[in-house]
Amino acid sequence: MRHGRQDRQLAFRFWAKTAEHHVHLLCVRRLNSEESSRPLARILTVLSVRLRVDAGLLLIILVSMAIGKPFTLQYARERVPEERWKSPRFARINFVITSVWALAFACIVAADLMMIYLPNVPIRVGIVVTLAALYGAYRFTDWYPKQASPT
Repeated sequence: MRHGRQDRQLAFRFWAKTAEHHVHLLCVRRLNSEESSRPLARILTVLSVRLRVDAGLLLIILVSMAIGKPFTLQYARERVPEERWKSPRFARINFVITSVWALAFACIVAADLMMIYLPNVPIRVGIVVTLAALYGAYRFTDWYPKQASPT
């Protein structure tokens, strides 16, 4: 794979930024809960924006599958020789990978809803669910094509 090192560096930066964002969110939520309820409204706004963004991404993924053009196709075409693009195996692999990303974003939306509407559940539970869903989908995206490809 010619982009291996660049992909790992990009993935590392993505995960570091995501973790930084969630740690920041956890700290802000803790500070806000110790102070008045007014600053807490600001964190709920951040969470409701996250919910809308994550739900929007889930919708994009589902629509891409419904119209028969899974969103992973454009990324896969950057890594796979053009002669494979029209094969049924290539399409099937991308459909499965896109399905896993849909499942991941469904988990993330559920975590967002939990963080907003279930204040008794520690926010770190939602953060762990979000990170686990993203990491799982990322790892599956790397693993599955190797398993589904002929040897």
